Amino acid sequence: MTRHPSYLSVYAGQSKQKLRLVSPDGVIEGSRPGILATEPLHTQWLEAVASFLAEHPTAKPTAIAIGSTGLTRVTPKQLRVLHGPGIQTVVVAHDSVTKYLGALGDRTGCMISAGTGTICLAMGEKEVARVDGWG
Repeated sequence: MTRHPSYLSVYAGQSKQKLRLVSPDGVIEGSRPGILATEPLHTQWLEAVASFLAEHPTAKPTAIAIGSTGLTRVTPKQLRVLHGPGIQTVVVAHDSVTKYLGALGDRTGCMISAGTGTICLAMGEKEVARVDGWG
């Protein structure tokens, strides 16, 4: 019998971080304090992931997907800290992209998210536009 892989998704927002593990055994959700966009993001992601997995020792995700506020650039070296036993894939995107995909998929349109910060991401046939700000 083939076991389907499990994955951990992380929304790294400024108000809080939300984690969701999806596996053949079900779904486990948790949260952590929000990230500080002025501090290195990858260490904050690592702390959230490590503490979540420590609370759920039987959880064995093979992939981690992170949508993070404040993301401007991440290096392969920074992503490697997330590669633990069994982790084969780590994917990181700005949270505006993950919110857009969650709301509209791959269709053209516009997504506005108003939370600790506000962001608008619009995708047309040929161009993408983003406007954001805090407060």
